[in-house]
Parts: sequence; C-alpha cells; structure tokens
Amino acid sequence: MKPLTFITHFAAFMIILMFLLKWDMTAIIKVSEPPTIEVELNLPDEPEPPVRGGGGGGNPVQATGAAGIAKAVPPAPGDKDD
Repeated sequence: MKPLTFITHFAAFMIILMFLLKWDMTAIIKVSEPPTIEVELNLPDEPEPPVRGGGGGGNPVQATGAAGIAKAVPPAPGDKDD
C-alpha cells in the first residue's frame, strides 16, 4: 500500500468511527404504563330541570311609569380613598 492511500483510508476510518461513537445506539426499553386507579362514584340522580317560562312567582309585573327610556340615575356615593 502506498503511504498516501494508507493515510486516506485511516482518516476515512477515523471519521466513520467518530460518527459511530457520536450516535446513540438504540436500546430496547420496555415502557411500563403507570398503574391505573378505578373509582366508583355514587352520585345522586340529577334533578329535573325547572319548567321554563313564567317567573316572578306568579306575581303580575306592573311598570310604575309610562313606556319609554328610563331616566338616568346617578351612582351611589362610595368610600373615598386617600
């Protein structure tokens, strides 16, 4: 073998060896699933939904004034901060 050919082959071998050592080897790892917990709930039956409509307990609603836009009311005074 010529010296230049030997050096070229050696350099190529070292480069390939460097990549092989750098790469992670795949390992067969058994993945274990975490244990599951089963819980039995004793929930009461859901109540029936209320009947829609009506409202106000059957009391008639009567406006105090004529129909139209309501008058503006100033806000209630609050606490004054320092």
